[in-house]
Amino acid sequence: MAAAREAIAGLELDVLFYQDIGMEPVSYFLSFARLAPVQCVSYGHPDTTGVPAMDYFVSNTRYEPPDGAAHYSERLVPLQDLPTLAYYHRPPPAPRTLTREMLGISADTTVYLCPQTLFKLHPDFDRLAAGILERDPRGRLYLIDTYCQRWMETLRARFARTMPALAPRIVFLPRQGEAAYLDLLALADVTLDTPHFNGMNTSLEALATGTPVVTLPGALQRARHTAAMYEAMDLGSFVSPTEEDYVRRAVALGTEPDLAHAARRLIAERAGLLFDAPSVVAEFADFFERAFDDAAAAGQ
Repeated sequence: MAAAREAIAGLELDVLFYQDIGMEPVSYFLSFARLAPVQCVSYGHPDTTGVPAMDYFVSNTRYEPPDGAAHYSERLVPLQDLPTLAYYHRPPPAPRTLTREMLGISADTTVYLCPQTLFKLHPDFDRLAAGILERDPRGRLYLIDTYCQRWMETLRARFARTMPALAPRIVFLPRQGEAAYLDLLALADVTLDTPHFNGMNTSLEALATGTPVVTLPGALQRARHTAAMYEAMDLGSFVSPTEEDYVRRAVALGTEPDLAHAARRLIAERAGLLFDAPSVVAEFADFFERAFDDAAAAGQ
């Protein structure tokens, strides 16, 4: 840690920007040191750090609730009306080489895919999953395997308690390479967002393939990512305001072909608005300049 601090301090930075703090220990402990006049963090780990040396949390007006500033120990800086919280290149088109048959999925199965990292599956998700599977007898919920065996064991045990009759219809698929993963998103009928901690990359990737993402926004930034993407695409009506609507919307998209086709068409037409947006670069540049000027005026 001492060597890392010395190396960074030696750069004599004007602004030190952490994409995230809290995902691993090195950046977390580094963040307690004052290594630049301006120190800021963004959404990579989407909550406050509580670190006194961190000046700003950089977010986005679309992603923050009205009381968002109260959720951070840092000063909240909401960049204006951006489609995402960082600059994203659009993923390549799904190559369409992976098929349902290759995954052992029958032609008449409704594929409800939740591609999120398993630790995001809060117990409240179980009610949503159970509601969907109860209403759609042909439905299966597909999750993606992980390197951590214990997470899967914990979830299987939890599903057996919370929805014992439906648990056999929850399937863990093996992890995929990039091309096969995009194919998996494309072949799903519906992708399911996780409450309380939404997808970011995952939602962007699903929307890039045209597959609808059913989402239920919450009170904190990390529960509003997908809703903000829909707002940026002018598809706010795709956002579910309640758990009941989340279940209803997912089943409708999974079982009503005309509705699903219309939704995919609109998403495919507008998903480009989420990617390669120069406004993201301009907003970050403007913030960095303002923050540096403010620190210079304060004699830091």
